[in-house]
Amino acid sequence: MFDIKKAAESNSVAFLMSMFFRIKYVVVISAISIDIKALLITETLLRNTRKNKSFAENPAKLLS
Repeated sequence: MFDIKKAAESNSVAFLMSMFFRIKYVVVISAISIDIKALLITETLLRNTRKNKSFAENPAKLLS
């Protein structure tokens, strides 16, 4: 898949660029997964709010 020794021996700039792009893709994928989790949490809270009208009237009940 990715040979670190070969890349380091052939050209250090190419090696650094390839590592940079790998890290960039990992960060983007992590951000997308965190965003999806936040959407799921928000959707769950909204669904619970619709079910429980007293929570909608008094949000402090969630904290107690």
